[in-house]
Amino acid sequence: MGVDPIPQIPEAQWVSQYRALIEDGKAGEPEAQQLRQNLLAHFGEAHPLMIDCDRLIRFQDFRIRRQRQEDAE
Repeated sequence: MGVDPIPQIPEAQWVSQYRALIEDGKAGEPEAQQLRQNLLAHFGEAHPLMIDCDRLIRFQDFRIRRQRQEDAE
């Protein structure tokens, strides 16, 4: 219906950008690390959003390792 699902507030934009970097396998890059620090300062480490991002990072790491193993075989 033409409505942006992400509110136009900085924190929501940080989340969107951070998740996109994680999904691209770039969680360790400086831009992602800065976004993470911003999010941690705002939400805190135990916030479900941060837990979800950490879970996504672990999943992406697993996918990358698995792909490398398959490529090596």
